[in-house]
Amino acid sequence: MKKSILLSAFSLFVSLTFLSCKNNEEKLKDAQKDMIQAQKKLIKAESESMRQYENYRMKVSKRITDNELAIADLKIKAIDGTMSQKEKYNAQVEKLEIKNMELKQTLDAYGSYNADTWDSFKKDVDARAAALEKDFEAINRK
Repeated sequence: MKKSILLSAFSLFVSLTFLSCKNNEEKLKDAQKDMIQAQKKLIKAESESMRQYENYRMKVSKRITDNELAIADLKIKAIDGTMSQKEKYNAQVEKLEIKNMELKQTLDAYGSYNADTWDSFKKDVDARAAALEKDFEAINRK
């Protein structure tokens, strides 16, 4: 009787060991599948992030180019008035040129493509571009 109980216990132990090995193998395979899926999602997200950045970069680059053309027009545009008025106008045009160049440098300097820095970068560039637009409006009203 003791032998049959021991034999049953041993059989149960071997069976459980075999089943738990199989479960571990299955768990390992499942974990590997999950890891591959996570890697695919990461690659897709990085690709989407790069696409968003490139689209945004093209949009802002166009604005910068448009600003450069407007600055060139302002430089050509002659204003009537005293010498001090002309100097003030030229100084304002020069400030526009500097701000536009800084906007371009900010856009070119962005090098990390993660969600944390993307939002703050985009807000910074949008704020700079909006401020530059206001400056253009102010100088064109004169």
